[in-house]
Amino acid sequence: MKHLNRIMALLFCCLLSVQQYARCEAAKSTFMPPAGAKKVIQYGWDRPTPEFLRDHLAEMETRPFDGVVFRLPGDGGEVFNIDKWDEEKPEMQRQIQLLTALKWHRFTDNFLVIRATSTMDWFSDSDWEKVLSKASLAARAARAAHAKGIVFDPEPYGKSPWQYDKQIHASDKSWEQYSAKARLRGRQFMQALQKDFPQLKLLMFYQYSVYYGVIKSPQDAALRGNAYGLMLPFLNGMLETAGERVQLIDGNEHSYSATRAEQFAFAYQIMREPQGYVDPALREKYCRHVRAGQAVYVDLLFGTRQKINDFSKYMTPEEQMQWFRYNLYYAQKYSDEYVWIYNEQIQWWRNRMLPPGIDAAIREVKQKIAEDRPLGFDIQDSIVRAKQKRSDASPKEEP
Repeated sequence: MKHLNRIMALLFCCLLSVQQYARCEAAKSTFMPPAGAKKVIQYGWDRPTPEFLRDHLAEMETRPFDGVVFRLPGDGGEVFNIDKWDEEKPEMQRQIQLLTALKWHRFTDNFLVIRATSTMDWFSDSDWEKVLSKASLAARAARAAHAKGIVFDPEPYGKSPWQYDKQIHASDKSWEQYSAKARLRGRQFMQALQKDFPQLKLLMFYQYSVYYGVIKSPQDAALRGNAYGLMLPFLNGMLETAGERVQLIDGNEHSYSATRAEQFAFAYQIMREPQGYVDPALREKYCRHVRAGQAVYVDLLFGTRQKINDFSKYMTPEEQMQWFRYNLYYAQKYSDEYVWIYNEQIQWWRNRMLPPGIDAAIREVKQKIAEDRPLGFDIQDSIVRAKQKRSDASPKEEP
């Protein structure tokens, strides 16, 4: 069954909307990176502030990344959080001054992170004045830092802006009303971002592909109960308004736990083709603006997540490193440009829990991709052994 599933996935990759894919490839805009120009950027719990970048940038740039995701302190990056917001307060202006003074060298592709922590009401114009003020500030801060763009983490971390039945007016406003309002706000949000950043690259940790296999159309009734139902019209609103030089990058957070090259390949196909949940009127624009990224989650691969019995904990350090190399290789191979490495307990900027040789492994894999060389090994036997060891170590249930 395992091998049959792999074969079916490969066949599906090959057969899925071949004509549509050809049209989508032909519609790619001219700012696609050259073949082989893949970038690896870092994002994690150790995400630096402007002060940290000022004090440690030279040391940070000895690491093998092409860029870093940094943050504004306080609530400046929580764009949907409208509590106690004053754009003109001196501290925010000081942060922009610090970013303006940065001198990047090796890190060429840097991003400012914003998050979807929410206290706003979709129907409140006064709330959305603050949201759009924050979005505009983020765009100006990213440009001041000479960043390539903005990372938008859509995970709520609290009250969700995306789930219809959790909204303040869900009892008296219909799904259709909320969907229309979310699309309007998506248009306004993109306008605020691209006004000061017309070449914006907006990397979202997950984007349209989160609906694959769940939602069939923009009018699918399943959206009403979906935890990210309102994010779809919001995305369509952003895409509708995106200027010609804007990119929307799907970061495919689902690749965290990938164990096979086919999973990266299949996800790439899904992200690069407009699926049924994309508004038909926007599908050609989707082809021009939406790009496929991939994610590598080092704590999962190296077994350092707390209170989670990942099967990587049953691998040897050498096997863990091979899994990391494998995923990083195929994440780059099946991305348009960006791979983001996510870390929690493992932390580069505090030199905490770094697996020996991990920087060298990143350099090695990047070099193979740049030179179009094969990886040279597979990891399936290690995966099977580790899963079996975890199963053997788990308490057996009484019949």
